[in-house]
Amino acid sequence: MKRRNIIYVLLASAAVLFAACNKQEAPGGSLQIYQTGDYTLGLDKPLPDGERIYTDISMAFVVKNGDGDTYSLWLGEPKSDYEEEYRRASENKEGDKNFVSANTKGLAMSKQNNGDFMVKTFYANPGEFKITLVGRNIYEKGAEYKEMTYTKNVVVVDTVCSLFPSQPSTSYRFVFMTPSASNAKYERQLDNKIQPCFKHDAMASATNVSMNIAAGKASILWNDEPLPYNSMRSYYELRGADFTKENKLTVVSRSDYKCTYTVLRVEECN
Repeated sequence: MKRRNIIYVLLASAAVLFAACNKQEAPGGSLQIYQTGDYTLGLDKPLPDGERIYTDISMAFVVKNGDGDTYSLWLGEPKSDYEEEYRRASENKEGDKNFVSANTKGLAMSKQNNGDFMVKTFYANPGEFKITLVGRNIYEKGAEYKEMTYTKNVVVVDTVCSLFPSQPSTSYRFVFMTPSASNAKYERQLDNKIQPCFKHDAMASATNVSMNIAAGKASILWNDEPLPYNSMRSYYELRGADFTKENKLTVVSRSDYKCTYTVLRVEECN
């Protein structure tokens, strides 16, 4: 009788152990966003929830306390939207081609030496987006998995509205068409003032000035009127302007941040 009881106990213990060993659990983890430089330096300074992200700035998207086999990130942009356009998981898990290796719309996150999962990326366009983090623990050689999702809302803004950024770029420029560049130039002054200068033989053209003006992804207003955009050449076209008087030039970012310049009356070049 005692032997039978011992056998029952052993069988029950084995069943519990087998169940524990085969228990399939979804991974954990939460998403934090860092300035890339801060994360690279090991500074634990994640952006507070609701903090703005700026376009075209690389950020480190980090899974903290993640114990999953794989993690991926959907930014929430039209071409990286987990819930809508690109969430097409198969009902047959073994044939599910939605995850990272087969779907580049989800960004694969790599495991770091400190145990974090991380990917560096950026938003190209402003807007409000819902980020989705997806983690999986994979079982039965991929035939089975347990999945978790974690979401975070972000606001992305474009504040670039300077005609003369701190880093020189050919994307921000004036190009005189009439009079020709050989007879005209401009100087940037303090307080967002621009001084055009024409050579003596070009001063007569000051009432009929044409220019091509580029300002990256921002738009341009001339005396509060939008300039037409040449999409083939990526610049705005100013035609027939009167430079014998002061003019106002306004650069507007895609998030409606503005920077206004005063274009002073033309002076004769020394």
